[in-house]
Amino acid sequence: MFHRLGVLIGHVSDTPSQTWIAVLLGIPAFGLTQFAFHLGLARTGASPLTDAAIDASLAGIFFGLVLWSFLTAIKQRRIRVRQDLNRIAELNHEIRNALEVIAYSHFDAESRHRAMVLESVNRIDVVLKRIFPARIA
Repeated sequence: MFHRLGVLIGHVSDTPSQTWIAVLLGIPAFGLTQFAFHLGLARTGASPLTDAAIDASLAGIFFGLVLWSFLTAIKQRRIRVRQDLNRIAELNHEIRNALEVIAYSHFDAESRHRAMVLESVNRIDVVLKRIFPARIA
């Protein structure tokens, strides 16, 4: 459940217009929830002070649960992003190691073929340096 919520939060937070739409939809949703709590408590016949205290407590609990679920979903999303970045860093390291082996191997091939291999290795290395400017030790 938190995975889907994290994906939804990430999707909504990608653009300012989607964020504003979510906020504008959230305002009446929380307002209607508060109003429903108030109507339910008004039917109990409690004093206005008790009504207000219980109403505020229920609204606070509801908002706290929603906030907790959002923060948990965001935490799960950040964990997945961190795992993806670690996998990319490992891939970068493995590719660079393989390129070094290819680049520094001394094989008996014609010079034209050797130049093509070294040119390809250099192009891949340039792309990796552009994507990952710092080497990971």
